[in-house]
Amino acid sequence: LAFTFIGQQVFSQLYIVSVLNTSSDPTGTCDYTNYELAIYVVDPAGSETVTCIDEDVDSGGLKALSQVLNNIISQGYKITNIQTGERQGVSTFLQTTGYDPVNGYSGSEELFPGTTFFLSVP
Repeated sequence: LAFTFIGQQVFSQLYIVSVLNTSSDPTGTCDYTNYELAIYVVDPAGSETVTCIDEDVDSGGLKALSQVLNNIISQGYKITNIQTGERQGVSTFLQTTGYDPVNGYSGSEELFPGTTFFLSVP
């Protein structure tokens, strides 16, 4: 009986953090005219929060994602799994867009939607 109780407690301590297109945001919080991505967080109690971000790393997208993850990690959670989005058969977390070596444009790094982080209590 004690093992069952402890097992249920372990499974109930999971955060899920997904990077989604704003059109995939189930809460409808983010407006595509201002933001390209939504960081969708489900806490262990089942509460949902959404942070609207720019997809560009240079425009603070990676910084915003880092802050969300660090807030959860500071509560004692650890990343246990990362599922990345898939683009043209390649699993990726960041993507380079606009790369044009002929015209000298190095492109920009963007967060790739579809990445999900699973954080649990060790």
